[in-house]
Amino acid sequence: SKADDGCTPWQRWDDLADWLVKVFSRSPSSSHGSAHLGDLCKESWSFRALVDARPWVGQVLSSRTVDSVQEAVALRRQLEAARRDGWESLRLALTSCLPHRAHPKLKLSAESPRRGWRTGITVRLAALDQRHVEKQNLKDLKAQIRRDCFAAKAAASRERRASHDEAQLERLASRLQAALLCTSGMVTGELRLHAKKARNPSGSRLRASCKGHGNAEHHHSWQSSSAGLAN
Repeated sequence: SKADDGCTPWQRWDDLADWLVKVFSRSPSSSHGSAHLGDLCKESWSFRALVDARPWVGQVLSSRTVDSVQEAVALRRQLEAARRDGWESLRLALTSCLPHRAHPKLKLSAESPRRGWRTGITVRLAALDQRHVEKQNLKDLKAQIRRDCFAAKAAASRERRASHDEAQLERLASRLQAALLCTSGMVTGELRLHAKKARNPSGSRLRASCKGHGNAEHHHSWQSSSAGLAN
């Protein structure tokens, strides 16, 4: 990514590397009047390159110590180029860049110091491989935990949604049941009324006729009694 000045980290490192090479490669008399740079050049320096391997092994790794700033810059560029390609490429580059330290348990002879160096580098790479495996296992474990948390949250969300939908269905069922009961009562009343009318369609007219007939007989008997009294 680019910084505020518009330069990538690689461009800034290249500028810094060029500056280091210029400073530590010149003689004390060619420091362009800078007393500080002249004092630096009078000193005896050693250099080593650092590379950030924390994504794979959890630490910053160091190259072997060299006396030339040009060699240190070259090691740095080699390690950074390998780092951009991943751990396997970086590990391969480390085989030629790690410190030449013999394994402490190995007894060296004066004739074969390089054998001890190779053994020390092999042991160091094996330790880095172990850290890489542990780092990857931890990364996988964290990823699994995140997936499990996401699945648990999704399941809880589905359960809440199902409970909400079930409650809504229960309320809707209650309202439908009440509406059906009301409608059923109205229909039952209408059916009873129609059935009653069907059983006795002229009942009201018969009652009225009987009532009228009784009144006529009563009127006729009153008239007969009145006639007998008159005679």
